Amino acid sequence: MEVPAFARMTGVFWSGRATRLCGHYIKTNIMEFFEAVGWLGNVVLSISVIPQVWKTYKSHDVSSFSWSFILMWCGGVMLTFVYIAQDNIVQGNFQWPLWLNYIVNIVGTTYLVYAKIKFTKEEVQRKKGE
Repeated sequence: MEVPAFARMTGVFWSGRATRLCGHYIKTNIMEFFEAVGWLGNVVLSISVIPQVWKTYKSHDVSSFSWSFILMWCGGVMLTFVYIAQDNIVQGNFQWPLWLNYIVNIVGTTYLVYAKIKFTKEEVQRKKGE
């Protein structure tokens, strides 16, 4: 095995085994970093739906939601989850941050669709009674 120029010039200890171990260590740390970034991003995305769900639950106000927005958001989240789940199951490599994000968003957006239906009907009935 040839010793790299930097090792010859600086007198740094060199062995192929040490390099492989060092490369594995760096690769492992980089992968752990990106795993942490993925978890953080998906936790933020997961909880981002919660304030809207809570506000809608407390106020019963769904007048600002358009049907196209809610249905596309809910449908898009569900379809993407099916894609991710199928891929993870086939490969046997589960990306738990994505599962967390999509499951929380499926629950949240499904509630918003339910709330849009329920509270819109209540608003129509209230206007008829006036």
